[in-house]
Amino acid sequence: MPNYNVEYSISIETARDTARREIAKVAARVTDDKGVPLYDLVKSYRNDTFIVDGFVGDSLRQVLSRFPDVCRLEKEGDSYTLSFYIPDFDYNMSDIAEDELKRFVGLQVTALWLATRYNAFAQFYTEQASASMERLVVLLRTRKAPAR
Repeated sequence: MPNYNVEYSISIETARDTARREIAKVAARVTDDKGVPLYDLVKSYRNDTFIVDGFVGDSLRQVLSRFPDVCRLEKEGDSYTLSFYIPDFDYNMSDIAEDELKRFVGLQVTALWLATRYNAFAQFYTEQASASMERLVVLLRTRKAPAR
């Protein structure tokens, strides 16, 4: 059993709030072809919480599938924990990687939500989430230089 040495905890509430802020930004900008605002169509409401929470889980499982050899995902209560086994991890990158992980989750949840409501912006958020995932991969897969 590997010794997981890098751990990140993600609160579902925090991820939900991050995604809702991004969704609200898009909702405030979209209109139909006659200029009528589509805010109510795009915005995420309280009764949509279970959908957004499902997208949070989907996003974290995507991270898990990207690191299947060194990662495990656990859910306890209202938070998820991602644990990584990265023996030569440069701990100077830990905070940056955590920020990128949270950014990825927020962007991915937003992309998934917009794909169901207003597809025109979903592609942009999907591309942003993909770029964020690539940065996360680099941050977690880059090893510190060996000491001689």
